[in-house]
Amino acid sequence: MSAATPETLYQQACALLAKSPDSIRGLTLLRQAAEQGHADAALEISLIMTEAPQPDYPGILHTR
Repeated sequence: MSAATPETLYQQACALLAKSPDSIRGLTLLRQAAEQGHADAALEISLIMTEAPQPDYPGILHTR
């Protein structure tokens, strides 16, 4: 079984977050894509952290 590519992780995250913007799984996949160098994922995380009304989003993004 091969590891997921950053693009695959990003696409899966986008699909989950489109259905449910608070999806912990979606946020986790987005973080993983960003950690693997996906620039769009990193941008999305920065937008979420800047615009989200919930102060716990940074904590969710750092959950492993």
